[in-house]
Amino acid sequence: MLTREPRWAILNEKGTLAVTFDSLLSIEIKNESQLLTSPVEEGGFASYNKTSTPLDIHVVGASSASESGHAALLAALDKLASGTELVSLVTPDQEYRHLNIESYSTKRTAAEGATLLVAELHLLEVRQVKVQVSKAAIRSPKRATSASAVDRGQVQAQEMNESTMRSLFGPK
Repeated sequence: MLTREPRWAILNEKGTLAVTFDSLLSIEIKNESQLLTSPVEEGGFASYNKTSTPLDIHVVGASSASESGHAALLAALDKLASGTELVSLVTPDQEYRHLNIESYSTKRTAAEGATLLVAELHLLEVRQVKVQVSKAAIRSPKRATSASAVDRGQVQAQEMNESTMRSLFGPK
C-alpha cells in the first residue's frame, strides 16, 4: 500500500501531525530583510550589511471535528503555543522548518457554522546557533604588588587619626 505525504500539514519534530485541520483556509508568509544604514557627512548615509529577519507565517485552519476532536485540537495548540517545541509547515510548494507557534486565536461564527472551529496560528522561525565559549587562561602577575587595584565592595569605616586629618584639611 502506497502512503503519500500530506500536501498541507503542520508536523512536529518527529515528523507526525502536530495539529490536525480538515483544511487550511489561508497562509501568509512574510520573508523580510533589513539593510543597515549609518549617517555620514553632508546629510548622506552609508548602507552596509543586509540582515534577514525570521520568517513570519500566519496560517488559518478549519476543523469540523466533534467536540472531543475540537478539545484535542485546542489542547495541542495550547501545548505548542506555551512550549518551545519546533514544528514544520508543509505546503505543496515548500517545507518551512524550525517554526514555533507564538500565538493562536480561534473563532466560531454563524456564517461558518457553529460546529466549524477556525484557528489562526502565528508562527515564527527559530534560528538555532551554536555558542562557542573559549577558555582563556587567566595569568597571575609575577609580583602581587604589580596587580591593578580591584574594587572590593563596601569597606568598614575607620577612625581618622591626626596625621590623616592634617593631610586632608591642612594645619590648624
